[in-house]
Amino acid sequence: MTIFTSRVNRPTLDDTDQAIVDGLSDGEGKLTSEIAAVIGLTPRATRSRLARLVGSGIVREVGNGPRDPK
Repeated sequence: MTIFTSRVNRPTLDDTDQAIVDGLSDGEGKLTSEIAAVIGLTPRATRSRLARLVGSGIVREVGNGPRDPK
């Protein structure tokens, strides 16, 4: 069996997602509420955008501790 692989382009980001990535680019951890204030969305809407970015591998999620449910 032969499996062919192909190069996949980076996903395109809309302006809001790009603002999230830019806000996180300094390497400092940020709370969801801090990111929400910067991009002008509610924390809940920001969480769903962050979850999508984490799922696509663009952003990495870091919790406070080993038992942190978030």
